[in-house]
Amino acid sequence: MSLYRHRKSAYWWVRFTIGGREVRQSTATKDRELAEEYEHKLRAAHWRQAHLGEAHHTWKEARERWVRERSGKRSLERDERIFREYRELDAIGVRDLSAEALADVRTAREATVSASTVNREFSLLRSVLNRAAKAWHWLEHAPAVPMAKLELADPRWLTRAQFLALVKILPRHTADLARFAVATGVRRSNITGLTWDRVDLREKFAYIPSSQAKGKRGIPIPLNPDAIAVLKRWKGKHKTHVFVFRGKPVHQVATKRWRDAVKSIGLEGFRFHDLRHTWASWHAQAGTPAYALRELGGWASDQMVRRYSHLGADGLAAFSVRSMVRKKKKAG
Repeated sequence: MSLYRHRKSAYWWVRFTIGGREVRQSTATKDRELAEEYEHKLRAAHWRQAHLGEAHHTWKEARERWVRERSGKRSLERDERIFREYRELDAIGVRDLSAEALADVRTAREATVSASTVNREFSLLRSVLNRAAKAWHWLEHAPAVPMAKLELADPRWLTRAQFLALVKILPRHTADLARFAVATGVRRSNITGLTWDRVDLREKFAYIPSSQAKGKRGIPIPLNPDAIAVLKRWKGKHKTHVFVFRGKPVHQVATKRWRDAVKSIGLEGFRFHDLRHTWASWHAQAGTPAYALRELGGWASDQMVRRYSHLGADGLAAFSVRSMVRKKKKAG
């Protein structure tokens, strides 16, 4: 039989010979009808390769070449993590990844994660397929990769009272990471990766080098009294890294302790990255000009800054009301 169940898995496997070459691989599905469809497409692809000289490149070849050619990419680990979520595509030829086939893959994936997450993942798939067409010449043209249209949600942020409630129940090291985040607006990876050679307590600033900055340009970080206080508590704890846990640099923040803490005070789903939104929101409410906020946050454009502009207007309006009330009290 050309289609059979593997003895060590529930997946259907396919085995046949074309042009004197044996093909044997998993269909990555437990559905027989889908396995038969997969076998038909695979046979056709190998027939074209054997009799028409057409190259048959699989998705596995494409992703492996992408990783090789992007060896210096800062987010390569993230790319590889996404590729692992789509291993069922490995044996499929890139020619068979049509818009319709990708739409089916997307539907199945959205059963387990949000549409916004799938958009981020499919953005990578689209980049690989575009490269397969334009640079590697494996395809005549890249397929249309289905992307969901999403409403741009307002940034989630905490009031000062909510933040104080949160840090009271966080572990000591996580609480200080959070305090440093709202004091500086620095991204999580830059905080956990902060080293003492990038900190000047006397001049009251830290520096994120371009190699570690998302916008690929260095970011000077002014340190306010809250940030200075946090750094002084960690001075001398480690030779190189600022924030440590049990003597080792901190890498993970979104732990079970974090999830339990935010849930316990009614903030379920609140992410550590939302502390950066909190920092920006507090700045906007305090009247920090948009151009200054953009520079402080290291954003390459005004798009993100505009998401906080209404908070600035509300803050100024509230300030005006308070001023009028104070004046009336004095006049009275």
